[in-house]
Formats: sequence, C-alpha cells, structure tokens
Amino acid sequence: MAVIVGGIYAFSHQSGSNLPAYLSACVTGSNSYHAHVHLAVTINGQNQIVPGQVGINGACLHPLHTHSTDGVIHVEPGEDRTFTIGDFFLAWGQPFNSTQLMSTKYPPGQVSMTVSGNPHPELWNYVIPRNAQATGNPCSDTPCQETDVVVALI
Repeated sequence: MAVIVGGIYAFSHQSGSNLPAYLSACVTGSNSYHAHVHLAVTINGQNQIVPGQVGINGACLHPLHTHSTDGVIHVEPGEDRTFTIGDFFLAWGQPFNSTQLMSTKYPPGQVSMTVSGNPHPELWNYVIPRNAQATGNPCSDTPCQETDVVVALI
C-alpha cells in the first residue's frame, strides 16, 4: 500500500529539479509579494481536486504552492516576477495547453476559463495578479481583489 501511495504522490507532485529555475527555487526569508488565487477545474462536469502540498518538497516552499485541497494557490516569490496559471499547472505536473487539460485530451476550443465570473481567453497564459486574494486569504499588495479562476472542459 505504501508503494502505491508513494507512486501517486510522485506523479501528482512535480520534482523541483524538473522545473524551470523561477519555479524550482526554494523561497526563504522575505517575499517580493504574497497573493492568493482560487482555482477550480471541471472536466466533463466533474470537479477535479487541486491537491495540497503542490510546490512543497520537504522544507522547500516553491513560489507557487498549495497547502490543502481547497484550491487556493499561494504566490510567494522571492524575486519580483509574475506567474501564470500555466506556471501552476507546470508546478503541479499536469498538462494545460491547447489540446490537453490534465489527463484529458480534446480538440482546440473546448476549454473555457473565467476569472471572477468573466471569460478570459488567455487560458494558461493568464497572469495571476499581484493583488489577488482568495476568500479568507488576503494579499500583500493592496487594494486586494478577489480572484477566482475556473477552468472548464465540456
């Protein structure tokens, strides 16, 4: 049983060494900024769980990470840079591109994304605002704006 659980953990958590340097860095000390965005993913009407501990390897906290399965992405970079939703999927080890969302392949044009209820065609290129906040998770750059990203494949 432990081997299976370990295998599931390994496949759901991208190794820091397989990531670009800006995603694999361990953030220590002060952050350039601190934001939170809520992510929900739906495939064929089924909600997908965004796992906890994405971007956390032992004592290493990467700039994009989750603590629990509530879908809240923590953005805590040690350097002044922007991140996209695609960067989070890369850290998660899940594909999100023009023909695949997680393990589901699809023809182009079947996936949609909204941000706080508004359509956003940028999809994986959507830049997470520095002042993003999720309910109960404020940001460091005020004024904070509630940011809820929903990716849906029909």
